[in-house]
Amino acid sequence: MNYTSSFEYFANGIIIPTINEWQKKQEFETTEQYKNRVTKANQDRKIQELTQEAIREFTAKNPINATLGAYDADNNLYKIYSNYGEKSVKVPLSDAPNFKANFDKAAIEATYLVTSNGLAINDMSIMLNGKKYYAEKAALDNLASTIEIELPDISLQHNDMYEATIPLNTIDHSVDQEIPSVVSGNTRSFAVIIGNEKYTQVAKVLYANNDARIFAEYCKKTLGLPTQNVRLYENATFGIILSAVNDIKKIVEAYQGNVNVIFYYAGHGVPNETTKDAYLLPADADGRQTEACYPVSRLYSELGEMGAKNVVVFMDACFSGAQRGEGMLASARGVALKAKAEAPQGNMVVFTAATGDETAYPYNEKGHGMFTYFLLKKLQETKGDCTLGELGDYIQQNVRQQSVVINRKSQTPTVVPSANIGDSWKTLKLK
Repeated sequence: MNYTSSFEYFANGIIIPTINEWQKKQEFETTEQYKNRVTKANQDRKIQELTQEAIREFTAKNPINATLGAYDADNNLYKIYSNYGEKSVKVPLSDAPNFKANFDKAAIEATYLVTSNGLAINDMSIMLNGKKYYAEKAALDNLASTIEIELPDISLQHNDMYEATIPLNTIDHSVDQEIPSVVSGNTRSFAVIIGNEKYTQVAKVLYANNDARIFAEYCKKTLGLPTQNVRLYENATFGIILSAVNDIKKIVEAYQGNVNVIFYYAGHGVPNETTKDAYLLPADADGRQTEACYPVSRLYSELGEMGAKNVVVFMDACFSGAQRGEGMLASARGVALKAKAEAPQGNMVVFTAATGDETAYPYNEKGHGMFTYFLLKKLQETKGDCTLGELGDYIQQNVRQQSVVINRKSQTPTVVPSANIGDSWKTLKLK
């Protein structure tokens, strides 16, 4: 089925605009009233109501189309196949021949639920010759009617009522949609891209998955990397991060070092409270036990010792214990820490989103982290044909200026090269 004809697409068209409008602060609504009305529990209830509405409308436009299958005489069951899945209907042996002969005259009633594959029949009854026959219950029937939908984070809006008043459907997606394309030919460059947005134990990192996905598209379309050269990982656990780094090491080894490597990370970073060491936070960790986190020092060591021609690292994360936007991770105990600055190794240059105990902020109007937005914007404006020096200057200037204006907080990106390459990095290009 084409996605645009699927239930998910249809439901999103009903649910997302309605929820976006519902989550706006109304003109004559106080902040306290807004916070009491727009809660996660109320949002979930609203989504459930809208999902049921979407089911009713979708099934009205796409009625059930059923065909009769074989009869199981031992269990008195007829198999029914339909565009919403299959069910087994209880039909007594004495009624079975007549049921089969007149099935085309049957009136079918059904209720539906949402599964990972779309809509499925929850319950079914068939009226035929004045008798009603019922479908057998199955494990599927116990699933809740729900649908996975990407929606704005309520907690972020409650942290900053100024942001909550921004119409959520006015996000400027031009940097996502207007991606310059070049002829694919950058076959000796490989990208490892990690976007950790959905954490199981701590607050999400707003837009991190979109950051990673769109950067991957720029790598393929604008920088000319073949699709198979771009490794994208979303919501990566500790094991997946290990595998991702190990994968690129094997590639560099196979090419005897004659490749360029791009490493990109958007997500939470955390400091060790005692040692001040910096870590990437896996999607299944909470930061309290940093042994379950991936050390930035290890990342730089692994990437630097691979022997690649050049390694460029982009880090849209901060390592103070702050969340993207506002608030602190539980592991930081409400105190922003200044993590140790790890030294890049080998032929490496590292672009980071923030300095010291600063926070890496989102750019809500653009649907990205602020650091990533200006990284993408420069690649868009130059069609990828800019030096790393030009890219660094552009990111630093624009993030510093816009963060003070929009977030009213300082955010200072940095560019740190390894001792091996000195200032030569400034003339390098990503394509």
